[in-house]
Amino acid sequence: MLEINSIKENDSMARVNKNDMEFNFDDFDFDSLASDAFGTSVITAKLNPSIQGKVFTVYGNNNTGKTKQCSRMVKNSFIIPLEAGTNGISGNKILRTASWADFRKHVRTLTSNKQMLKALENGVEIGVIIDGLENGAMYCKQYICDQNNVDKIAQIPHGGGWAEYEQEMHTQITKLSKCGYTLFFIGHQAPARDGGGYLDLAVDKRTAKPVKDISDFVIYVESNGVDENGKVIPSSAFLAEHKGEDGFFARSRFSYVDTFFEEWNAEIIKQAIHDGIVKQAEAEGAELVTFLEENEKYESTFDLSHEDALEAIYDMLDEADEKGLGDKADDILLTYLASVDAVKDLSGKQMQTIQSIHDDLKVLLD
Repeated sequence: MLEINSIKENDSMARVNKNDMEFNFDDFDFDSLASDAFGTSVITAKLNPSIQGKVFTVYGNNNTGKTKQCSRMVKNSFIIPLEAGTNGISGNKILRTASWADFRKHVRTLTSNKQMLKALENGVEIGVIIDGLENGAMYCKQYICDQNNVDKIAQIPHGGGWAEYEQEMHTQITKLSKCGYTLFFIGHQAPARDGGGYLDLAVDKRTAKPVKDISDFVIYVESNGVDENGKVIPSSAFLAEHKGEDGFFARSRFSYVDTFFEEWNAEIIKQAIHDGIVKQAEAEGAELVTFLEENEKYESTFDLSHEDALEAIYDMLDEADEKGLGDKADDILLTYLASVDAVKDLSGKQMQTIQSIHDDLKVLLD
């Protein structure tokens, strides 16, 4: 038995050594390895120094210039007024809003209007300012109640109302964030719910989470009061969290962008973001690109239509039969479907299932 095991071990070692000889790790090329393994699904991360496509959450007390400075950050901006905070703003386009249904209508237009999307693709900066996160949360809750014909969201059985609320909030916010708009969420400050003086957004976690998750910058704006002549001193802006009882939440995804601005000023901060990202690119050897090029990482390489994808699947099933792989192909179908015959009933709403079957069959045949 020992002799047999020894032979097996030597045979195994021989195979390992042979593989090592075939793959020279001294010349290891990760770029080639990634490309060979993933094909066009892998790209190298790049940096976009403009604010196009970036998401800002800006919060603080009343009268700190949050909406005013955000409206100056991008010349061409839409404001969705979820609260009465735009009376001192002029020049921007206001999208009349009195309900979540109105908000959804604006999102639908912003994400489907061909001329608008074409402008974004050509590098035109367009801002969308959602002013009043707290009221937005109330509008969304009212919408969910209306959908379920109840007065309070808690009346929806088994906590289903809150699940609907989270899904609705996430869906609308995510839609907007993917198009290339420079997106601003504006809210107020409040002490964190766990007590103390630490400040955060004055909304519940269900609302704050999707907003924070997609934000490239969370900016806390602090009032500096007035000078000895009663003139308002410009507010200050923070882009990094301050811990402790008197602290606040803030953050930036970009490590080379300044994190404190004595004056909360649109032009200064916009330039600082550009300069910081350029500096980061120089330090890390990264390529600077447009928003459109940067956003390629969120695009799928699967570009077949419903009809073409099904035709490709049928062709691969025939090829699998010819190669004696029919049983394995059937196993792939049964991973996703109740029966092998159900493949013919796949609709255009099941494209992710279709893609998974297509990709698995392709691997089998390759």
